[in-house]
Amino acid sequence: MFLIMMGRLRPHLWGAGGVERLRTLQDLWGLLGAAIVAAAAGSVSAMAGVWVATGAHHWLLLTVTFTRSVSSIVVVLPLAVCLGHAVTCYRQQRGSLSGWASAIVAALARTPRRRLGEYVIVAVCTTTMYAVVSFPGRTLPLTYLLMAVAVWAGARLSTGYVAFSNLVQATVAMVLTMHGLGPFSTVQTLELRAMVGHGFVLVAAVVGLALALSRDEAAALSRSLRAEQAALAVERDRHARRARLMSAIVDSMADGLLVIDQRDRVLLHNPAARTLMGVQFEREARVDTASWGVADIDGTPITQEEVAHARALAGEQALERDVLVRNATVPEGRVLHVRATALHLNPAEVQAVLLFHDVTAERRQRDELATFAGVVAHDLLNPLTTIEGWSEACQDILAGLPDQPDVTQARSAVARVNNTAQRMRLLIQDLLAYTTARNSEITAEEVDLAALARDVAAARIDTATASNALVPRFDIGDLVPVLADRVLVRQLLDNLVSNAVKYTAPGTTPEVSVRTVREEGTVTVTLTDNGIGIPAGQHLAIFQRFHRAHATAGYSGTGLGLSICSRIVERHGGTIHVEDNPTGGSRFVFTLPATPTETLATPEQSRTPPAARSPNPQT
Repeated sequence: MFLIMMGRLRPHLWGAGGVERLRTLQDLWGLLGAAIVAAAAGSVSAMAGVWVATGAHHWLLLTVTFTRSVSSIVVVLPLAVCLGHAVTCYRQQRGSLSGWASAIVAALARTPRRRLGEYVIVAVCTTTMYAVVSFPGRTLPLTYLLMAVAVWAGARLSTGYVAFSNLVQATVAMVLTMHGLGPFSTVQTLELRAMVGHGFVLVAAVVGLALALSRDEAAALSRSLRAEQAALAVERDRHARRARLMSAIVDSMADGLLVIDQRDRVLLHNPAARTLMGVQFEREARVDTASWGVADIDGTPITQEEVAHARALAGEQALERDVLVRNATVPEGRVLHVRATALHLNPAEVQAVLLFHDVTAERRQRDELATFAGVVAHDLLNPLTTIEGWSEACQDILAGLPDQPDVTQARSAVARVNNTAQRMRLLIQDLLAYTTARNSEITAEEVDLAALARDVAAARIDTATASNALVPRFDIGDLVPVLADRVLVRQLLDNLVSNAVKYTAPGTTPEVSVRTVREEGTVTVTLTDNGIGIPAGQHLAIFQRFHRAHATAGYSGTGLGLSICSRIVERHGGTIHVEDNPTGGSRFVFTLPATPTETLATPEQSRTPPAARSPNPQT
């Protein structure tokens, strides 16, 4: 019964299924509870056997048997568990029990002499106390002296020694008691004397073990606390080193860094931010675009609601823009490229991280190159027109001559000159368009996107009809008007439609669909075609200058058309990207500012049937 109860209450102890020794008060209480249940079962069984054999009830015998069983288990089992645990650990470490005597001697040698001396003193005091209380003829009740040495041993010495001491003291106490000596010799009945003696042994053993295990538990908690404190100290040191490293990295950055909270307070900044902005940020200074001199590139002041960090805190993702900073520290002005990102520390706290670097020189060089390209392109048109005129004159002259080898060769050379001149004119026109899209003033007005798209579609249909090519089909929905520059938006649509018509597989009728969706202050325009699509990995590169996705496929072009589209959209504060059309072809998606209302420019146009909106019924 005891083994069953221990297997359920404390299965980790040696003898109950585990290999551990008594370490906590819970282990002691579990052992005591199992002892009580087991002793009760054994005593009841013994009483039942006596009753069956003799027919009499011996209640005193039942009590003595129960007390003896409980005290015996509490005295013997702790020492057995300690020895079993020690032997198991020794065997696991050494592989066998050989050399155990030398191991004990070595352990005693490692024990401090003061502690060995205390063991000896406790043993001597215990022997003396038993001698005093057991002296024949003693009449004074000095039993408390025996409890004193039990408390001393439990409070100071190891649990194994306390278990061994309990076994020795219990043996001595019961031998003396049963021979009529000791503090309980005055009890006349042998059964009562045995019961009192076992009760004393039980109390002394429980007190000593409780004190020893309490001390062990406190020591284990103390070691665990010290280990956790050491680990925390190491972690704090590691975090401190990481914080110093991050601080050094931030301070050494050439790019400026600002961290702004939802109350527009600057929580963190680095030296580069002070230098680039020309602002000495005070502790938790608030964002003030007016005093900092932050404006748009054209000099228009930026309000608190339009700054990048406010839009990032409002939920917009990865905002990038160029701003102009001009104040007393930076009187000549400085162009900064700003990138704002929201930092979600927790659901209730959001901060904005601003990274910016100086692009003044880069922008100046880029503007100079664009201006130079525009001037050169414009100046090249005059000699190019002359070349085209003389080549046409040569073609007319050669056309009237009879066919001869020299004449045929001359006609071929003049044709190549004319084709080259046409390609050069196309390049110059694209350069002029790119310069216009980059530098021209934007005149924002309400643009009827549907009427503009139909006009572009009609022009493409007329061109295809005149050249005997396949006439493209257009599906233009009820498009939402936009607030933009009419000329630039027309150029944007014309370039996209031109690409959609041109990059179509031979023998395939081009099909172009235009749709819009209004979302708050922007209009998302989707232009879908059935062309040959964009090669994998080039969906971003096609918006770069002079990049041709199908350079080796026989399609003409300069690689500036989509970069012009990208520039037009960016100048209107929108975005543009391309994705694959699931049914084949491409889908260009871009955004433009929306008008204050969603109505079209003229209600009559909205009521016009689709077939009447185009000069060609195929539209």
